[in-house]
Amino acid sequence: MADGRAPRGLPLLSGPAPSQPQDPDSCRKCGKEFNIIFSRSRKCNHCGFMYCHNCSDYQALMPRTGPDTGYDVMNVCGYCIEYLTITAGGRSHLKTLPIAKLRKYANAYDINITRAVEKDDIIDALVSTRTQNGCLPRLHEVRRNNKIPLRRR
Repeated sequence: MADGRAPRGLPLLSGPAPSQPQDPDSCRKCGKEFNIIFSRSRKCNHCGFMYCHNCSDYQALMPRTGPDTGYDVMNVCGYCIEYLTITAGGRSHLKTLPIAKLRKYANAYDINITRAVEKDDIIDALVSTRTQNGCLPRLHEVRRNNKIPLRRR
């Protein structure tokens, strides 16, 4: 887009996923075992962990680097899409969300909302944390990636 914003509809990734120690035998979320024929692994392009296709069947946009401009559609996991959607949401979208969900999001990304008294204060804190392109700073994203739950057993 001419104004530098991502197209509406899909959340925007801030950059490549971090490298994570992998457990390539099974999905991090549901525990489904990977094999070459029926269930191959797929890396989430936000958190970097491996998931089955069912648990990573969500999409976000990754800005292209180098001489090409625009965005590429990338796969993300079920854990990440929930938060990426909040990050991409405008104030009007955030106002529709319950306070508990906004607090959970702030806690996941280590965004300080201790001085928030009302819902609008929480929304102001979340929006002011975003960078110019609408994403969170990498430091907050890395902190969240360390809190992604382990798979169910």
